[in-house]
Amino acid sequence: MSEGDVRTHIVLPARLVKDIDELVGRRKRSQFLAGLAAEEIKRLKLLAAAKAAAGSLTDADVPEWSTPEQAYAWVRELRAEGEGDRDRRLQGDDWADGEVDDTGEETEE
Repeated sequence: MSEGDVRTHIVLPARLVKDIDELVGRRKRSQFLAGLAAEEIKRLKLLAAAKAAAGSLTDADVPEWSTPEQAYAWVRELRAEGEGDRDRRLQGDDWADGEVDDTGEETEE
């Protein structure tokens, strides 16, 4: 156990513990369960954020999202624009008037 770890007691079905032990070994049980718990917490927080944001935009805010077809076309257009920028960068063309800093922001020359 590391300094930031806390020992706890949980009850699990015997078959589940057996399966865990077969997959990761008895000595890795806590690490395995901690990883699963962390992923599930991340998923639940993301789900809660998505639910909280639901309905925060209207069609007037983003008219391109009015229908699934319009949203699909809008995403395709954005991706095509991005691919063009990538292709110009790979070819070494001057695709920006100014220099671009580490954050991707354009700066004055």
